[in-house]
Amino acid sequence: RIGSHTPEVLSQFVQNNYTAGNMAVVGLGVEHDSLVAKVKKMAVGAGASQPQEAKYYGGEFRLDLPGPLTHAAIVTQGVGLGSSELLAVGVLQRVMGTGSYVKYGSNVSSSKVGRAAANGTKAPYAATCINASYSDNGLFGFQVVAQASDVGEVLKSLVATFSEATKGGITDADVQRAKNQMRAAVAMVLERGSSLL
Repeated sequence: RIGSHTPEVLSQFVQNNYTAGNMAVVGLGVEHDSLVAKVKKMAVGAGASQPQEAKYYGGEFRLDLPGPLTHAAIVTQGVGLGSSELLAVGVLQRVMGTGSYVKYGSNVSSSKVGRAAANGTKAPYAATCINASYSDNGLFGFQVVAQASDVGEVLKSLVATFSEATKGGITDADVQRAKNQMRAAVAMVLERGSSLL
């Protein structure tokens, strides 16, 4: 619908969704009274709209662009932020691999995804596990960037690695390492004020 929106459509969307019942006002490093005064100046309607639950739809999307690299992602339905499985899926993401933890380093030695991608190509590549959680749903899988000529073998290797993980191919040591990585990642994110907010 890009190009078909009008100022009236956008204004109606704001009136319907940016209401007191749909908002949380959070201040970081600001005096409470100052924050309250600013909020009182905002023209916000009352009530709350009922958000539509996100639905996961499978399918395939391709975009042909010139260049030697292919970007590919294979995902399935993940979990939402309110799910009791959120932490477990976060640990699974770290077990599978989220890229290098060392600047300019390789994720081949510490990442199942990195090792799998390396088995499919001798050329440079990038691979990581995806875990995107939203308020009511999520996506889980992997993304890879590789030479177009090698991406088929890289994807086969990654799919086999994920399949192996679902059949018990994860050790207690993998889980403990992933838990430690997740704790460190959360602590590092909370060091930034914008992330804490």
